[in-house]
Amino acid sequence: MVNKTIMVLLFALIFFSQAGSAVAAQRFMVVTAPVADLRKEPQERDSAYDHDDLQETQVLFNEVLLYKSSMGDWYYVEAVEQKNFRQDNRWRGYRGYIRKEDTRFVGRLPEYNSVVSARIADVFDAPLPDARILLSASIGTRFRIVGDQKDFYKVEMGEGGFGWVSKDALRKTEGVIPRTDTREELIETSKLFLGVPYLWGGRSQAGVDCSGLVNLVYRAQGMEVPRDAQEQWMTARKITAGQLRPADLIFISRKDDLGSIVHVMLFLGGEDFIEAPGTGKSVWITDFKNKFGMGLEDLKRQDFVVDGKKIFFGRVKVLGR
Repeated sequence: MVNKTIMVLLFALIFFSQAGSAVAAQRFMVVTAPVADLRKEPQERDSAYDHDDLQETQVLFNEVLLYKSSMGDWYYVEAVEQKNFRQDNRWRGYRGYIRKEDTRFVGRLPEYNSVVSARIADVFDAPLPDARILLSASIGTRFRIVGDQKDFYKVEMGEGGFGWVSKDALRKTEGVIPRTDTREELIETSKLFLGVPYLWGGRSQAGVDCSGLVNLVYRAQGMEVPRDAQEQWMTARKITAGQLRPADLIFISRKDDLGSIVHVMLFLGGEDFIEAPGTGKSVWITDFKNKFGMGLEDLKRQDFVVDGKKIFFGRVKVLGR
């Protein structure tokens, strides 16, 4: 009996030792460009805003990546902050190719305590509004605040460097708890994107797709939602049209495939919502009648099915019931 117990303990020791070594062997990196493309294949986009099936998503400055392999001028990585479920029925980050010049390896995982809540935040080399700009960071970019001086926060820039960001452009994220005005702040954040061009796979102030818009709006308020519309629906609390409140989400299924969500919009109140509608268009505010040809009451009479597509409603769980 004693020998059997010793064998079990030895097996457990070896197993957990190997598991720990596997974790330690993982190589992490961070993004060093203001925004970088993650591609299905190691090749650049042909044009700025045309639909491109090779575009997976975009990653922002300081975003954490997990190194997988190398090919020429590209790394194959996993964007661990952008969880996806559909690819192999388990949660993991988006995978794709990123230019080597847009990344750097890190010895430890960074710890951030703030996020850019303005559409763009300039990072200066001194706490002065006319100082040299080191970087223009998109909304949703995370930083670690290490100090402050008057109207500026001092933030880490990596490799021992520091920068200064206006306090008005950063939101502290440690211990974020939804407040009574959180929904209003989400709405105001969403309006920062009005006029921003639609970009398939876009996720920055320069271009967004429908789910990228929702992801960044919540991220800028210190709250996480998945990257894609399907996963945003999967993780949302299901509600009825009558329960809609500002900052709730409206989902549309694929035609004749009601279980596949292909579009998401952010509800503003009344019958209005904001969305990134599609290639060739820009983020705008519209309403149910304009988009679907009828208002909410008429849509309800036909069970929210229009042209073979089903409309669903959801609430990000952190906002409560």
